Amino acid sequence: MRVGVVGSGQVAQHIVASAKESGIDVVLIGRVDGPTVSNRAFNPNRTWEDEGDLVLAVSDCDVVINTAAFRDLNACEKDPELARKVNIDLPRLLSQRGPRQVFLSTDYVFRGLHDSKRKEDEPTDALCVYGATKAAGEREVLALGGAVVRIASPWGIYPSPERAHFVDAIVPKGIASGKLDMPTDQYFSPTYLPDVAGIILDVAAEPGMSGIFHATNSGSTNWKDFTSYIFEVLRTKVKVSGSERNDKLRPKFGALENTKLARPRHWALALEDYLKGGEKAEERR
Repeated sequence: MRVGVVGSGQVAQHIVASAKESGIDVVLIGRVDGPTVSNRAFNPNRTWEDEGDLVLAVSDCDVVINTAAFRDLNACEKDPELARKVNIDLPRLLSQRGPRQVFLSTDYVFRGLHDSKRKEDEPTDALCVYGATKAAGEREVLALGGAVVRIASPWGIYPSPERAHFVDAIVPKGIASGKLDMPTDQYFSPTYLPDVAGIILDVAAEPGMSGIFHATNSGSTNWKDFTSYIFEVLRTKVKVSGSERNDKLRPKFGALENTKLARPRHWALALEDYLKGGEKAEERR
């Protein structure tokens, strides 16, 4: 089985790493003009510039995992046309002209107005452009028998080409200021990518698996408590306070219930391993 992975950000990097560890034939496919960083683990094996290039790049793959997304919330609001192209048109193209697709999606397809976890088959009701376009992309993939795997607030050991993930970004910020104020009204299920990359590959490896799946670590939290735990583990004196933000672009309670796939360890255990250096990129290459 040959797995094509479209996109070369941190999600794609972790899926490729897991595939290589398992001896799976994997091809990383990135945009010709995509961002690059010198310390990422894997560079694209193939690149694409237009639709024809992308279709050709995936033509010898048995399944494609589509991690590509336009996910900057504010940028999506300003440029909904670009959000549509990346989050809807691209998965539609791959579904129509490529092999079976596993589409990576997000908890932002929900607005989260009640305080219980979102189940896989609940109707989506996003308010923001990012969430709405990802939900529409899901429908394109599902209509042609593909699979959707939702993750949330991911972090891991391989870097994003565009920006540091939350954990890496908040530590120096907190140390520099000595205090942080974080949202108390945005709940989510943290996703440690080394824990879920293999689960995503399992979905890709089984031709009969279609529908919607959630792949997050166990448990849920809000940003204030998540941030507080980071500095607790590090034993660093940073005062973390909390406040309500009433942010219309983000789910209030976007925690995802996993009823179909293997359930990884609690997010706090994963965070401890990451912060204490138990997971290092160079040891997994």
